[in-house]
Amino acid sequence: MLQYIETKSSKEMKVYLDTNIIFGFFKSMLQNIFEGRRLKKSWRLYILSRNKKLQVYISTFTLVEIKESVREWLNEKNESISEEKLEGLISYFEEIFNFKILESIRLKNIFEYTGLDAKDSIQLEIARSNKLIFITEDKKLKEIGAEFYQRITNFSELVKLL
Repeated sequence: MLQYIETKSSKEMKVYLDTNIIFGFFKSMLQNIFEGRRLKKSWRLYILSRNKKLQVYISTFTLVEIKESVREWLNEKNESISEEKLEGLISYFEEIFNFKILESIRLKNIFEYTGLDAKDSIQLEIARSNKLIFITEDKKLKEIGAEFYQRITNFSELVKLL
């Protein structure tokens, strides 16, 4: 897969982050809030946001998925968060990492991705339609997604290129 990723130092790589890359940050941030500890930045996201060779994208769909995942995770822990507080965490995330957010997305090919659920198909199509390198930690998504779009990798492989 990695042979499809531009590695020339003069060329900027454009990457799109799957929800699972970002969700860990929110989980950690919420644990710190509930335990009364100081908020810490995710080293993975920090590396991505500060690397001059990368242009990092997420989508409004990813932010919706994050909200849904946060609510589900909190529900499992018998915790809750107000909509206002959750919006504040999303704003904090946007402020400290300053990723580019794809506001409008085209979803014309999602039904051709057999073997993937709807959300994974949408994420893959967002990356593909915008010609972005898709970064995911979901092994199944990476394996099946590579059949349809070769510019897909995980965080560890991306870091090796930087």
